[in-house]
Amino acid sequence: MHQYSWKATFCISKINTLNHSEIRKLLELQNKGHKITGHGYNHFDAPKFVTKNGIHAYINKEINPMLAIMHFYSFKVTSFAYPFEFRNATINAPLFKKFKIIRGTTYGAEDPFFQNCYFNNTKLVFAIGIDTDHPNFSIAYLIKLLDYAKRKRKILLLFGHEPVQKITANYQTKMETLH
Repeated sequence: MHQYSWKATFCISKINTLNHSEIRKLLELQNKGHKITGHGYNHFDAPKFVTKNGIHAYINKEINPMLAIMHFYSFKVTSFAYPFEFRNATINAPLFKKFKIIRGTTYGAEDPFFQNCYFNNTKLVFAIGIDTDHPNFSIAYLIKLLDYAKRKRKILLLFGHEPVQKITANYQTKMETLH
């Protein structure tokens, strides 16, 4: 999306599984002004994991190892995006001590004025999904959100997983949608 001067945030999970070439590409993206952020060491469903194992185990198994490796590779991690979009206030509290921004997800197709997918200068922000299989996704609604953001001079927060030319599975966003 270089042609549009867009900047993106790349949410990285399972960083310990990335090879040298993948790490190098992420560092190049960071050097071009994109953000690299944490998305979990193991990609755990946070509330389920915390209910079963406790918040300290979550921090020690999901957050601290992820941050250690990301800092080792010189990623400037300032935010965290919950895997599966599941979160709660109990888990947010300790994460706010480690990150400037916590990223969640919003749903629905209400009037853009009532939507919660715009940057609001708070530590907890919400994005709306643009993967083809995301609930309520439609190009028409996306255009409404973009139009509202432009008119009101807001920053629209979107998320997608794998950009592809042709949809072949869940968790994919058509390149056409990005354009």
